[in-house]
Amino acid sequence: MCLCYAAAKHGGVDVLLNNELKRETPAVVSFGEKQRFLGAAGASFAMANLKSTISLIKRLIGKAYKEVEGELKLLSFMTSEGPRGGILIELEYLKKKWTFTPMDILGMFFKHLK
Repeated sequence: MCLCYAAAKHGGVDVLLNNELKRETPAVVSFGEKQRFLGAAGASFAMANLKSTISLIKRLIGKAYKEVEGELKLLSFMTSEGPRGGILIELEYLKKKWTFTPMDILGMFFKHLK
């Protein structure tokens, strides 16, 4: 899956380009030992680090854990149910345990394209 970001400007819509000057960005974040890789770089790094590679995040936004519990078991990364029934993504990054929500991961993409 790919993401395409756009912003409303001057009565129209501008599509934001990624660092490769493409309109579509692969929806992948891969967390390495010392840094994280987003988009095409994340997709390239994914095979080397499956458990710390987050993909298919768009389908999890706004969903309750119980709604997609069966689907979550098929993903390569670890998930758990949050305190309000939401989805939490668990991984190891910078030698620490981290927990992210799907919106946190999406926010990383927005910051990356900024």
